Amino acid sequence: MRLTSKFVRQPQITKAAPFGPDLAYLIHLLEKGELDPQIGWRGPWERVDEAIDALLGRRVPGKAVLDLILRGPTDSM
Repeated sequence: MRLTSKFVRQPQITKAAPFGPDLAYLIHLLEKGELDPQIGWRGPWERVDEAIDALLGRRVPGKAVLDLILRGPTDSM
């Protein structure tokens, strides 16, 4: 992730639980447009192999995001 404003303080992110306050702060920065998550590829979970291949082949600038679709117990897969 990259801060988009040089006037925003550098976040101090913990490496141990609880993560709630850190995640809330990151979401706050995203909402204000002060943090760029650097997403270079996005697709459904079913394309995980493509995402891995693109990351390992260095064809993705930034992160890959896989979208998950939650299904109910009666939904077919």
